[in-house]
Amino acid sequence: MNRQLTSARNQQEQLLNLRLLEEINDDTFAKKNAELRDRIDNLKLKVDVVDRSQAEKMEVACEVFELSQTLEERWVEGDYRAKRQLLEIVCSNFTLDGATLCYEMKRPFDVLAKGPSSNGSGDNWTPIELFSARFEP
Repeated sequence: MNRQLTSARNQQEQLLNLRLLEEINDDTFAKKNAELRDRIDNLKLKVDVVDRSQAEKMEVACEVFELSQTLEERWVEGDYRAKRQLLEIVCSNFTLDGATLCYEMKRPFDVLAKGPSSNGSGDNWTPIELFSARFEP
């Protein structure tokens, strides 16, 4: 889109040069200039939307990572409402298998939960592994 925007701006400059050299008349210049101006405005809008979308995705990714790092602490310190909210954010598809609560983690928490392999003792578990371990028998 940036290349298209640059191309449209170059065309607008060429159009102006043609008018200054009197190779095109005022009506043709006005019509083509309006078309190019509209095209440039449309492309600028699209570029802004893409930039904003990428910035929003980066912000959400940072928030997810921060939550994953403080999840166990928030769980321990949280009241019923806070814990329910954490479960709704992180987990999905709760089922009972006999007396065992089974769950699936939503993306990207499932990937973060896998993280680096831990030795099983809990000494080097990630915060999200510690959080999910609270549900295992």
